[in-house]
Order: sequence, then C-alpha cells, then structure tokens
Amino acid sequence: MKKTFFFVMAFCLSSIGIFASGPSDSSTIVKKGKIAGEIAWKYQSNSAITSSPVFSDGIIYTGCGSSIVALDTSGKEVFRFKTQGSIKCRAAVDNINLYFQSGDGWLYCLDKRSGKEVWKTKLDSNNLLQLYDYWDYYQSSPLLSDNILYIGSSDSYLYAIDSKTGKELWKFKTMHIVRSSPVVKDGLVYFGSFDGNFYTVNAKSGELVWKYKIEKPNYSRMGEIQSSALVYDGKVIFGSRDGILHTLDAKTGKEIWNYSHEGSWVISTPVLSGSLIVSASSDAHFVDALEINTGKESWRYNTKYNVFSSPIVSDGVVYCGEGNAYSFSEEASFFALDAETGKEIWKIKTGGQVWSTPMIAEGRIYFGAMDGYIYSIK
Repeated sequence: MKKTFFFVMAFCLSSIGIFASGPSDSSTIVKKGKIAGEIAWKYQSNSAITSSPVFSDGIIYTGCGSSIVALDTSGKEVFRFKTQGSIKCRAAVDNINLYFQSGDGWLYCLDKRSGKEVWKTKLDSNNLLQLYDYWDYYQSSPLLSDNILYIGSSDSYLYAIDSKTGKELWKFKTMHIVRSSPVVKDGLVYFGSFDGNFYTVNAKSGELVWKYKIEKPNYSRMGEIQSSALVYDGKVIFGSRDGILHTLDAKTGKEIWNYSHEGSWVISTPVLSGSLIVSASSDAHFVDALEINTGKESWRYNTKYNVFSSPIVSDGVVYCGEGNAYSFSEEASFFALDAETGKEIWKIKTGGQVWSTPMIAEGRIYFGAMDGYIYSIK
C-alpha cells in the first residue's frame, strides 16, 4: 500500500464526528437473492463507526465512537454505555454478558440486557489507545471460548481473561501492538501482531507453539498483521501489510502458498465459501476468490475504493463494503456478489465509508459506516 504520508501521526477516528450523508440510491438495487438490497432503517449514532456489530437474543450491539450501543431489530435504542476511549472492535456475547475493549485501556463486561457494568479489567497500563498510524482503524475483538476471553491489546500482549471474574489467566508478549483478533481451534490460539509475526500459542498456558515471520515488509515498515486468520482444514490464512495473503500449515507454521495483492495491504479477514477463500484488498481495490488448496484466483470483483471491511458469505452470496481511505465524508457502497462467480447482484450507496464488517441476523444485514449510521438491509 503506497502512502505518500505514511508517517503522519494518527488521530482517533471517533473524534471526527458526523459527516455529510446523502440519500441512498435505490436505482442501483437489483432484487435478486434472499436479501434484496433495500435499506430497512438507519440509526444515527452520532459517531463515525469502524467497529462491527454482533447479535444476540434480538439485540444488535455495536461500538459507536466511545459508546457501545444496543438496538432492537426495529432500530430502537435499548441502552448506551459510554467509555473514555473509542470502541473499534466487535464485542463478544454469551447468554448473560457482553464483552468488549475500549481505547481507554479497559476490557469491559456488561449485563447484555441492562447495559450495567459487571466488571472491567485493565489491558493497557498506559491508559491510552496507542495508534500506530493514520490507517490503524481497528482494535482486536475478544473471542470467548470455554469461559475464557482471548484478546489482543495496544500494549503488545495477547491476554487470556476469565469471563466470569475478569481475572487475568495469562498473557503472551509480542514486540508490538496486537490488532488481529484471535482464533481458537483445537486448543491453540492463532493471531498476528504489528511486529510482523504470526503466532500460535497454547490456549490453556499461553506457551508459544510456533511463529511465522514476515520476511519482506515490502509496502510496510515491518509487515504488520492487522488481518485476523481463517483457520480451516489444517490451514491458517491471513493477510499482511506486506501485500500478501499467506497460507500456512496450522501445525507447523510452514508456508503452503501465498498470493500477492499487487502492492496493496491486506487488512481484512478472509472468509471461506465452499472450496474458495474470499479476500479483499485495500489500495488494489478488489474482492476476489482463491482456490483453498492452490491459491489460484477463481474470480475478481473490482471496487471503486479501498476495501478494509471483511467480507462475509451467506447462502451463496458475498457481502462487503468499501470506502475511500483518504476522504471519510465521501459516499461509498455496500454490495452483494455471487459467491461462485463474483458477479454483482446488487449495490447500494451509503453516506460514508464502510469499514465495518457486516453481520447477518434473522434475514437482515447490519453494519456501521463513517457517516455515523448503523444500517439495516433487507
């Protein structure tokens, strides 16, 4: 990703506020598939949104600026909990509680019905969201597995936290901030760091099993890994700022194949669609599908802008958003593609950039945008 002002000091996106929002353009909608591509409702959060929503028991939870907001499926606010820092992660949720981190350095646990604080645990002793650069858009999202929360922090650690008490069980140190969201499979935790290493540690003890080093930073300082991993069929697949989508052996960490994104950072998280891996590119402006065993490209869909939003796949359809990394207030698009061919099914305009990863629940798509709106698409 070639940046002319790469070393510009970052600023907190949540402080940007609300940008001009134009009306949705329904003329681009082609009514095909189970979700037609029509805006059911929009909720104005009054903060730019980069976090991704999560759904539980009829409630949508999304980080909006420095608050976590809970909405019902009609778009009505249920509660709003304010922190002292920006929330740019996807929350984890169980039968009782909601878990998320904030830029104020704390990991929070709330009662998911009332929004009341149950406990909070300090993750970053500096009490600051340490932004790496202008494009440091996301925080690590907590993963809940067997009553343990796994989460990366800006203090360079991956933490394992008891979800019942908030007590730290162990922490694993990397050499830089951890924005990658962890994945747990077969007793192992997989995650990347901005130090250019991808790590696999034991889920119970935090002991290192193996690590993979980005050897050629290419279009970055260290080969920073913002992307979270897809772990499937003995493979670990993730992107890096080195412009490569990497595929490793899940047991050994040895590379199986890699795919170049033509000089563009690979920030979004790849997703599985049958035997294809769907990934997205930032400055190269595309979403594509690769054969999982070979890395051979099956199809490519060219976008107008950067793609930081991670694609999702449901019922043979890929859903993803795009946005201009250099102009937050510019209109952008959210689109649906045929997962087998990459052919566009429909596309709608949004009033701001879409860097939030979408979620599907009860036949609706939900995502946030930089215009401050949470969108519900039917």
